Amino acid sequence: MLELNDEASAAMRGVDLQGAVRLGLQEDFGEALLPTVLGRFARAHPKVRIEAFVARSAHLRERLELGELDLALAWDAGDQPLSPYAERVARLPLLWIGPTAPDRVDAPWWTERERRGPGARKSKEPLPLVMLDAPCPLREIVIAALDRAGLPWRRSFASASLSALWAATSAGLGLTVRTPFGLPAHVRTLDRAVLSLPALPQISLVLYRAQARAEAPASRLATLLLEAVRQHVQVDASPAH
Repeated sequence: MLELNDEASAAMRGVDLQGAVRLGLQEDFGEALLPTVLGRFARAHPKVRIEAFVARSAHLRERLELGELDLALAWDAGDQPLSPYAERVARLPLLWIGPTAPDRVDAPWWTERERRGPGARKSKEPLPLVMLDAPCPLREIVIAALDRAGLPWRRSFASASLSALWAATSAGLGLTVRTPFGLPAHVRTLDRAVLSLPALPQISLVLYRAQARAEAPASRLATLLLEAVRQHVQVDASPAH
């Protein structure tokens, strides 16, 4: 109904947008946002060409500065100053994430601890981490939190691909950290209190614009993105453990 209403409203207003929009996204948002947002936009504005580019936040910001993108949706961990045309859309918690079906893999220490509850003896085995390749601000946040808590850790898997990270986590190679946005079905959030894992901060979801007053196609796509993100966050985001 929302899609039909959007298309009907555009037709009634006589909106006839033309041109192109260059959109940058992180992998987290591909499945959750691209089909809905780009589908609605394409049906309402068939004369506008959309160029979508998926990359990590640092690369997206770099392309914005070079004038190669009009819009970008990315995480901000507070490690870089925001551009003057950036808009904070939401704040989401960083969560500890493990496999949905831990019994299918060799029982790691976190699975045993979940079964025994908070009173279980703390394991001396290093926590295996599944993380994105450096540079990655989330990686630095996680390592710093574990070091402050005096918890040993080891890198069990690293990749530049978020889908590879999800696959490794699902296979039980280790724990990872991400927000609740766009989590696949084969991973789950873990109760950090039960596992005696450190609390993690929230990070911002930011919509970056290349300029203060965007062209009409980019402005319209930004509006649809913001609507979709806020609806997704409201429905699917979970509180931090």
